[in-house]
Amino acid sequence: MSVAVDLMDGVAGLLAAAGLGTFPVDDIATVPDPITLRKAPAAPDRLITVSHYPITGGGWTTDTEEGIQVRCRTPGEDLRATDELADAIRAALDGHEHAQMGATHVSLIAWQSGASLGQDDAERWEHTQNFHLITARPRAATD
Repeated sequence: MSVAVDLMDGVAGLLAAAGLGTFPVDDIATVPDPITLRKAPAAPDRLITVSHYPITGGGWTTDTEEGIQVRCRTPGEDLRATDELADAIRAALDGHEHAQMGATHVSLIAWQSGASLGQDDAERWEHTQNFHLITARPRAATD
């Protein structure tokens, strides 16, 4: 698999292990509290989505910093449920050390930022958080 997929799968697995949702998901419609990769379908109302984005990395080193964005949403008018879920996500990931995610070793997961996204068109509260993962990205051998 790619580094991006390894990291998304790994973070989703950590969230599931913390009891925050179900991963992997075969059928989003039938699984309680699904955790998905990049996809945020209209249903169900409670959802966690994990996405990867690159941050840094140079050709002279294998050390790299990769980004993971975790979005969550909850139904209802009370925004506290989304804030509580966001806090639980941060607690599960921030400061996590030495995790093997597929073929990628992550030495540290560090929280960087987060914000409420307000309510969506279905009046569900949404929140987003960004985490930086310190990894060693494999690179091609040179002669």
